[in-house]
Amino acid sequence: MQILKKVKVILIMMLISFMIFGFDSLVTVNASENISKDYSVASNNEKSDMQNQVPEESFTGLEKQSDGSWIYIQNGVFKENFSGLVKHTDGKYYYVKNGKVDFGKTGIVKHTNGNWHYVKKGIMQPKYSGLSKHTNKKYYYIEAGVKKSNYNGIAKLGTKYYKVKKGKKVGRGKSAGKLTKKELKLAATTTARGIAACAKRYSPNKWKQVEYASQKVYKYCKKSKYTSKGSAYREAYGPFVKKQYTCAGSTRALGLVLDYLKVPWSHANENKWTHQWCKIKIGGKKGWADGMIGLSGKGKHAFI
Repeated sequence: MQILKKVKVILIMMLISFMIFGFDSLVTVNASENISKDYSVASNNEKSDMQNQVPEESFTGLEKQSDGSWIYIQNGVFKENFSGLVKHTDGKYYYVKNGKVDFGKTGIVKHTNGNWHYVKKGIMQPKYSGLSKHTNKKYYYIEAGVKKSNYNGIAKLGTKYYKVKKGKKVGRGKSAGKLTKKELKLAATTTARGIAACAKRYSPNKWKQVEYASQKVYKYCKKSKYTSKGSAYREAYGPFVKKQYTCAGSTRALGLVLDYLKVPWSHANENKWTHQWCKIKIGGKKGWADGMIGLSGKGKHAFI
């Protein structure tokens, strides 16, 4: 009976509320419940978004500042005492000095792995081979961007060639025209070593390395004069040093690079008055490489 009385009271109150405030009063409770549910869902979504975001404390890399400078951040903290090379999102390494990228630096800098690298305007140059000045005002030999302390040979600086002993430049330089035959061969060897080092960095695949080397030798030929006068044109130092070439010289130049890539090769049509190129063999498969046109491939020469 008491329950029936309570039900009657509630019904009477609802009827009065409806007569005074209309239908909206009857949905207030339900609306409140829906708002609470919606708020609960929104809150859960915000929590999910926050969980998916990477906390700033975990960021390590280079960050651009409002003044245009770049600074090095490690685990969300500015490392003002850090100096070394840092890889950026563009795949390049930048030289950081005291926490900031030094775009004015050109020379040899120390990497965090202990090696010394050549940078130009603050960016590491992995394709550079030659001599570079260090902070002690001495010049050192760089091969594929890395300082080589054990190298002995001939290296180019500007328009002259210098002797290198234990990775350091010694004596006065000579122009290409004043180099002895032995020095010419050493200078060509230095160039070939540099190309091979870059080819290995370009790809671990031997066929890709040969392709890279062929293109590089072709670029040297493009900067040289095609001639059959004299004797330099038929040697590796023809396109590499003397700026003279024929297919004989381009073949021997590419062959010298292949030696450092440890790719077996033979000289096609050697000492004949017809086109010459490198016959190669990689993994038991025969192929060809032509420095004069900058191309290579598997099987027989594609254009002969």
